[in-house]
Amino acid sequence: EGGGLGDGGEGWRGDRLTGGPARAKECRDGLNGATGDKAMVAVHRRTTHRVHYIGIEFGVHGYQPFSAAESYRRGFGDCKDKATLFCTLAETVGETSDIVLTRTRDLGNLSTKLASLSLFNHAIAYLPRSKTFVDGTADYVGLGELPVDDQGADVLLVSRDGTSVRRTIPETAAADNVDDQRLELSFPAAVRGDTD
Repeated sequence: EGGGLGDGGEGWRGDRLTGGPARAKECRDGLNGATGDKAMVAVHRRTTHRVHYIGIEFGVHGYQPFSAAESYRRGFGDCKDKATLFCTLAETVGETSDIVLTRTRDLGNLSTKLASLSLFNHAIAYLPRSKTFVDGTADYVGLGELPVDDQGADVLLVSRDGTSVRRTIPETAAADNVDDQRLELSFPAAVRGDTD
């Protein structure tokens, strides 16, 4: 459904999804024993806060990410570097993830079936188990939330096996952005007395 771009996407990221044993151990040590969803929150935090969002996109790195190990070592990377890092770190805690080529909302929806990397201007990640899109460039957006430019965006999910599928990221409903708190307060009876 991605017009064969998945095959190119697999080559595009290829061996980029490697952290090496040392990086995997460092990641696990930094999780303080967290497992399951708590481990994924920790992985997300390490991706967003340990590696700063800086794009240096010369030559082949205009479209090919640096390896996860290199981005982690340098402490910075662009969107595709951070998506690659997130997927690699997720794998160290046993979570499957995919790279997602994204056409942000400001560029409009895709109206063509042509397969080209130039149609997309962003890269994020996807967790198939929880059906969660993750943007590693959004420092102050929690796991399970997305910046507004990602919501409603046309994307191409590129799996590790090279298959790809076009999707549209769901938009959050207004109800998802409500913080409704109800408090029940009780006060002791007023104390009466004389003061000097």
